[in-house]
Amino acid sequence: TNDKNENELESLRLKVESLSEEKSNLGEKQKLTFEELENTKIELKKLIEQLDIVVSERDESSRRANEFQKKSKAIEIEGQKAFSLNEEMKKTVAKLETEKEDLIMKQMEKDQLMMEYQ
Repeated sequence: TNDKNENELESLRLKVESLSEEKSNLGEKQKLTFEELENTKIELKKLIEQLDIVVSERDESSRRANEFQKKSKAIEIEGQKAFSLNEEMKKTVAKLETEKEDLIMKQMEKDQLMMEYQ
């Protein structure tokens, strides 16, 4: 029984040694997993910062596009006003040309009457 006990003791000692080694290996794996987790957190922070920059640039680009659209609309309105004003001026010039021709005709009639009267 002494041999049996010693064999059992040796077997238990080997199991303890094996479990101790497993525990050590698990500790190493846990340490590596923790380091990987920390690295992942750092990478995520960097990605979030990059995303913030992209969002900020998109917002700025959108703001500029809206500003450009407003300016374009204002220019279009000014163009329409200028076109309308140009049309009015054409009508006014045509009216003045007609009045001028009428005045020339009246002047000619007046001159004719003056010549006939003399």
